[in-house]
Amino acid sequence: MQPTEPVSPSISAFSWTGFYAGANIGGTWADYKNRLYTPGGGFPFFITRDARAISAAGTGSSNSSGVIGGLQAGYNYQWNSWVFGVEADISATSLDTSRRNRFTTPGAGAGTHSISEQTPWLATVRPRVGYSFGQIMLYATGGLAIVQAKVKETTSIPVGISQSGPDLFSQSDVIAGWTAGGGVEYAFDNHWSIKAEYLYVGLNYSDISQAKSPFFGNNTLIPYRHSFDDHINIARVGVNYRF
Repeated sequence: MQPTEPVSPSISAFSWTGFYAGANIGGTWADYKNRLYTPGGGFPFFITRDARAISAAGTGSSNSSGVIGGLQAGYNYQWNSWVFGVEADISATSLDTSRRNRFTTPGAGAGTHSISEQTPWLATVRPRVGYSFGQIMLYATGGLAIVQAKVKETTSIPVGISQSGPDLFSQSDVIAGWTAGGGVEYAFDNHWSIKAEYLYVGLNYSDISQAKSPFFGNNTLIPYRHSFDDHINIARVGVNYRF
């Protein structure tokens, strides 16, 4: 009687259940929209037609694309063919855009508006729901996005009506938004897997800055309102190790 050969663990018995951690890299592209509101109506603000010209010059959109890369960790639980989990990740990005517009106020002359926006890093915390075909899992995901947003705006008021210099607005804030997307993950052994995924990130935020009155020098402040609507797309690949 021949001895029975020992049976080695098989990938056919693979389960997605467990903790994992890994790294990712990919591309990202973003659409940055901003709106500048300049109060009008006359004293102590701009006359209405000049306020409209300045607001229009400071309202628009720009695009940026770059590289994104970082780390992720999470936990999966498999029930029959369904996989439920949660994942957190943090990544650095190279997103950086700027633009400059010239404008003419009907009553005063020419001026300029410039803006630059950066997204140095981005993090998400997302539930995941997947369906397992053995070594392959398709999943959908969505949840919280946390982004560092750096913005700088300069509005140079026409010299003819300003004795107090430009409106300068600069902020570097951590902004909360939302994200949704999906992907596919393939396990090539019982510990290692590779994945490809797409995420969409939506952000909307606003702030108010104060500038010196173009009519009354240092005595009056003008409440410019700056609002931002950012849309970020992420396409990346990653590798995970399950413990």
